[in-house]
Amino acid sequence: MAILGLNISHDASVAVLDQNGKILKAMAEERLSRKKNHTGIPVRALNYIKDFDYEIETVVIGSDIKLSQKKLDIMKSQISGSPSASEGENWPFVVPGFRPAETVSPKNEFKKLLLKDFDFLRAATFEWMHHHDSHLGQSLSVSSNQLTLLMSLDGHGDGESGAIALSKNYHKKDLSRFKDLDSLGDLYSAVTKRYNFKVNKHEGKITGLAGLGEYSGGVEVLLKYVHIKDGKPYVHNLSGLKSRIARNLVPRRLTKKFLLDMDSIVQLAENETKNYADLAFAIQLVLEESVLEIARYWKAKTNAERLAVAGGVFSNVKLNQRLAEELNFKSVRVFPNMGDGGISVGGVWAYLEKKGGLKMPADILQSMYLASNVESSSEIEMAKKFKISFKTISRKELPIEIANCINKGLMVGLHFGDMEFGPRALGNRSIVIDPRIKNINEIANKRLKRTEFMPFAPVVLAEFSHKYFDLEKIPDLMPFQFMTMTCKVRNEYRSSIPAVVHVDGTARPQIIYKESNLLYWEVIEQFRALSGIPILVNTSFNIHEEPINFALSDSISALIRDSVDVVFTQNGKFFRE
Repeated sequence: MAILGLNISHDASVAVLDQNGKILKAMAEERLSRKKNHTGIPVRALNYIKDFDYEIETVVIGSDIKLSQKKLDIMKSQISGSPSASEGENWPFVVPGFRPAETVSPKNEFKKLLLKDFDFLRAATFEWMHHHDSHLGQSLSVSSNQLTLLMSLDGHGDGESGAIALSKNYHKKDLSRFKDLDSLGDLYSAVTKRYNFKVNKHEGKITGLAGLGEYSGGVEVLLKYVHIKDGKPYVHNLSGLKSRIARNLVPRRLTKKFLLDMDSIVQLAENETKNYADLAFAIQLVLEESVLEIARYWKAKTNAERLAVAGGVFSNVKLNQRLAEELNFKSVRVFPNMGDGGISVGGVWAYLEKKGGLKMPADILQSMYLASNVESSSEIEMAKKFKISFKTISRKELPIEIANCINKGLMVGLHFGDMEFGPRALGNRSIVIDPRIKNINEIANKRLKRTEFMPFAPVVLAEFSHKYFDLEKIPDLMPFQFMTMTCKVRNEYRSSIPAVVHVDGTARPQIIYKESNLLYWEVIEQFRALSGIPILVNTSFNIHEEPINFALSDSISALIRDSVDVVFTQNGKFFRE
């Protein structure tokens, strides 16, 4: 018997877990629809899971989302395959501070809708978990049997923007909940929107751009509207309709000081900066200081020695570094698929914890390679049509040939076996490049159509990680297995691996162990034998604005479009004739 978890918000996903909480399979809808941040019912992912013939006892939806008739109509279109709404483009936005009235009985209607096309769920019971309980469920998986502070922070979900809990032996006790109007995540997204970047997609660009900025009056402006009291964030703003009403009813001098919406606060901050980078610096600094203050308060209040976090705010790798380096926790851990995409598993863990059945196997995160993909002859035939050749290579020779290509300066696509679950490529769907090439960021970003200031990340053999990176203040290296934290690159090695060093001297390394991905480890070891450098550039195998590749045809398409020079599978390589 198994449990199926669903996320039907943005980053829609499906996961199957056993009764103890071990992940058996997980799939993000975007990897199949090729629509980044796919919103709504993960129809393709459900069809993918269906083929594995799991006996599903319970379906857990990771948000207690309020379903209006409009949302259900969009979901019906998704189930029926209607092109007009099948990708969730018109998903209604829930204004923070408002709880829309339900016009239908959402849970029963949703269940009927799902069972219409997915008969394999017919015998299952349906459970709905609160959005931030699901995020806390994600953080439970990276906690331990020791006293651990759990923290969830994102934009907003189910009327809240965050939650705090305490756990021991994978049982949690709720401590505090944060209102959605007081959302640090939404304030960060308001800056993202100010740059004409897409909310819930491009916040990472702001993090990267912040390294190019400087302290300005924008920091002081933001701090006027953001403060922490009793371990809870408060953002002095009103959103949407409440803001418009307040501006008509409240004297302007008070409205201007206390009742601005997020966009207006950001505008005031921008007025005190010289450039976009300074505004990015300001919001990044205010976010870091605010979250650190929240964590300090609850650490002192609970005497927790460990911190485990989840939610979209913790996709911010610079923030995670400061949490690890400055708060003297014995460990700071981030669930690898920290955003809403991970709610499909987090909701199940929250459900099992609630009913007292969460055992959390010791190897719970031994692997995040959770979506199997089988090569077929059709991909080779497809490649031939575009004058792409395939050469079979033995398992023994494969890492040697890959390393040789990297050493020649080629951009190499790796398409190995099972795909990663989460926003980071961990070697099975990665583009790997020589880190010694100083201008590789300019070259690769142009070929991948990516923003020029975004840094590339390194992957390093575990035994050399302390040599190249300053990890002395970070007691637990688990986050670096999944690229969820930055650290300083040691000064003496920055010039030898310039491709992976950001302007502020940091990098976001993946530390690779032999037992976690042997073939990937062997590629880096062979490159070390050739170059003396135990590090590669590791960036996700996708073109900008496209999801990470799943099918081999996606990776061959990238080769056809000249985004990479060669694609290696576990059986050989695809290359241009």
